[in-house]
Amino acid sequence: MSTSSGPVTVPATTSAVTLLAANPKRSNAAIYNGGTGTLYVSLGTTVSSSVFTIAMVAGSYYELPNGGNSGVYSGVITGVWSATGGTGANVTELT
Repeated sequence: MSTSSGPVTVPATTSAVTLLAANPKRSNAAIYNGGTGTLYVSLGTTVSSSVFTIAMVAGSYYELPNGGNSGVYSGVITGVWSATGGTGANVTELT
């Protein structure tokens, strides 16, 4: 049975910010970009507009992919926006 730890809102910023801390108990996570700019998301600690895992335009939604036998990614997830308007990211983690 999964439990949810969110959603929590992470304000939009043009500096790198942690969206989710590493969590070995994570079974899934979802991110919604409520910002006005593109949210660059990295499955790791390094993120920029040129180094990222996925670019999320305003209003888009992303769920971590299932890694098969290894499960979902459980490390730190970071983000940075191209602009600071809007509500930021709504982030939900399932454990």
